[in-house]
Amino acid sequence: MPAKVRLDETVDTRTISRRAEQVIDVVRQGFNLHTLQWAPFNEKHAALGGAPGAPLAPAALPEPVGTGLRVRYQHGTMYQRRDGGICYVYGAIGQRYDELGGATSWLGLPLTDEADLPEGGRVTVFERGAVYWWPDVGAIDLNDVVLHYSGLICFGETDSDGDETPFEDEPYVILGLAAPTGTVDVRSQVYTDVDHGDTRPDSLELYRGRPSGVVIGVQLMEHDFGDPDKFKGRVVQFVKVASEGIEKGLEYIPLVGPVLSYGAEAILPYLEEPIADFLNTALDTDDDDLGRDVVTLSVKQMVVLAARTTNTHHYGVEFKVETRLLGSGQGASYKVCFSLGGV
Repeated sequence: MPAKVRLDETVDTRTISRRAEQVIDVVRQGFNLHTLQWAPFNEKHAALGGAPGAPLAPAALPEPVGTGLRVRYQHGTMYQRRDGGICYVYGAIGQRYDELGGATSWLGLPLTDEADLPEGGRVTVFERGAVYWWPDVGAIDLNDVVLHYSGLICFGETDSDGDETPFEDEPYVILGLAAPTGTVDVRSQVYTDVDHGDTRPDSLELYRGRPSGVVIGVQLMEHDFGDPDKFKGRVVQFVKVASEGIEKGLEYIPLVGPVLSYGAEAILPYLEEPIADFLNTALDTDDDDLGRDVVTLSVKQMVVLAARTTNTHHYGVEFKVETRLLGSGQGASYKVCFSLGGV
């Protein structure tokens, strides 16, 4: 039953007007907040040519997530960071990002939209890592990688004097690495008393950073009477020339940096001459030249090796990459090994 209104009750029109204005103000503020928060997302949507499709909840405010905001669309998700930057994450990379926990995962918020990678790949860079994708390997989340020289394996020691029971070897390795971000040259220790079947585990860091592609020159020597550092200059020269060749095949990807813009095989023509000179050099030395090799790793190879490939273990030497057999000219048989993993 409706409440009775006493005839002596008066209506305070000023109070009603004041309350109506308050309601209108609240609605106006809500509308302004909605418009304000959606504006950068709408601008990004337009810049992408409408590729994300329609928002799934157009009436709602952008959703707080992690340290930013998120809007889900038909074909992907936009994330806004505190600095105002907005990135679009979608497809297989977006699916992997969601599986990891999205903005609350170890990756944090995205710093870039998807970008092309060599060999048909794609990449999105996040605050603490990246997600890489290629059609044949899928999406791989990874931070920086670290590449080490991890030791050598002796399948047969030298026989320079023709003796069927040769003395133990004293091998050492000279290494030079060229990457889009710089070069490294280093010599291992001289290993003593190395016989057939022996290994010499070691650990020398050669590269740390984004998987951007590398070229490694390897010179294996057997110490007799010479200076182990005498021919390090030959490796240094190879690295210098190889680095100049690499520069011809670089591509710059925002926040990833310079990368080899081709796969390992495609970059080799740029390096053909320095590699040939390096491999065919005759060393006049008091130490025995056991041979040399060049190892080339593309962006894709570095990502897959670091994230998807398990180490091979051989009597203390752990490795994912190895040279060809070296030392046949001296009756020996060695392999130089490298490990590669995520940081």
